[in-house]
Amino acid sequence: MLVVLLAIGCSSDDNVFDKSPSQRNKESITALQDELVNAPYGWRVLYFPKTDSLLFSNPSELISQHGFRGRYGYGGDCFVMKFSKDNKVSMRADFTEQTVNEVAKSEYLINRNSFTQLTFSTYNYIHQLVNDRFAGSSDFLYMGKNEDGDLVFRTATYLQPAREYIVFTKLKNADDTLAVVQKSYENRTLFEKMVNPQLLIHRGGRTYFRSDIYVKRDVETNQALLKEIKEKKYYLFLFTQKKNPIPGYPAKEMTGLGSGYSGTEYGITFRAGLRYDSKTMFFDFQREGNRFVAELVSVYDPLLRTTRLVSKHLHPEGEFTGLKAEIWDEPVDKPKISYEDQTIQLGDPDASVADYVYPGVEIKENVREYKVTLVCSFNEVDILGERVKEDDISSRYFVRYITPDKQLRVISANKRDETASVFLSNGKEQIITFTAKSGYPMYLCVNGVGPRGSSIKATISAVSEDGFTIVKPLTVNEHQNEEGIDKIKGPFCGYIILP
Repeated sequence: MLVVLLAIGCSSDDNVFDKSPSQRNKESITALQDELVNAPYGWRVLYFPKTDSLLFSNPSELISQHGFRGRYGYGGDCFVMKFSKDNKVSMRADFTEQTVNEVAKSEYLINRNSFTQLTFSTYNYIHQLVNDRFAGSSDFLYMGKNEDGDLVFRTATYLQPAREYIVFTKLKNADDTLAVVQKSYENRTLFEKMVNPQLLIHRGGRTYFRSDIYVKRDVETNQALLKEIKEKKYYLFLFTQKKNPIPGYPAKEMTGLGSGYSGTEYGITFRAGLRYDSKTMFFDFQREGNRFVAELVSVYDPLLRTTRLVSKHLHPEGEFTGLKAEIWDEPVDKPKISYEDQTIQLGDPDASVADYVYPGVEIKENVREYKVTLVCSFNEVDILGERVKEDDISSRYFVRYITPDKQLRVISANKRDETASVFLSNGKEQIITFTAKSGYPMYLCVNGVGPRGSSIKATISAVSEDGFTIVKPLTVNEHQNEEGIDKIKGPFCGYIILP
């Protein structure tokens, strides 16, 4: 955003430097107050306390599977403010339904130092952002007007560009004093209630970017991310660049576009923008039903003699470009959970423990309880067929399963396996039983290496407590018959969702 600084004209008869500093300060203070007060219906204020224009702004930059967690930026909020000559200000905020409907009244001051400064001197909704978490401020430094005639402010925290966003837009009628902040709240809420929001950037039939990853997966391992999205008002649209070999697991590598957001009376706005490249940036989206759409048009500014791309709903007179971005809620494919079709979902037996993501689902209706039984053992013999003593074991076989509390557990023949919680004894069965509910992934992974003549076997099964539903067991029985120590030929990884 360009800021058109207000210049004070000068001539031989009226030179600004003929005035004393105190006179100039007084005039600046008066001018800003007059501007604020002489808005009969008040102002729409968008305040983003801290943004980062470079964060997730390159659609070609690879993002690792966990490379975005804990790295989100911050969004903003929409306020409506009305100023009076006696230094009183009333405001509403889009935080909650209560702050939308309840007017907060406080005092303000305007003074002058290096900048003309607007200060909210007594408590109001702005002060809810003044903390370590949001790094907001109650002191706004006036920078001038932008291309649209809006008032632009910054704070002493971020004088550099593109680190915060404070813009005052004059309201057009009396209804806007409530409607603007009410619609802002409703539009933001619609976006946040989307289960699987996706982004498409295109020009006609040519696609520039299309997200395809279900970011808001409502599983235990994703709760920290869901909390981060909601609290920070920041969203990252992700595209699969490198698939995970395990079906249903998050992509190994991704690309994406992200930005902090806030609701507006039109739809939703992103700051510092969904930036496809240095010229193609989408900031303001208009709500169309249950979708948000931003169509870019080219607008010429005669004062600055430049053109800029802006959303059509803000500048309907702009020149057509064909560039459009759309956000919608993509339906999530539900897993098939039926008593007749117990599909085995295959995974990667060579995946590390660190790659684990809980693959179960939440089932709320007709929930059954199951008794799950895991039986496993390994066998290692010497050249004479005698069972090898524990101290001489060279097998490094392992069995993995998932507990009812969604944890991945490892059973190992290798006493030095640091990932293991249970160790196998040569030739002895290990039996583990527990209770699980519908939606639990009955998971079995068997892999490892051992000497010639060694073997590993495991079976996991489940029976409903009423005895009517029997789940297909998963069974592995592998022998290592190659010379020396070698990997078993048929490692296995898979699971069945309990119906």
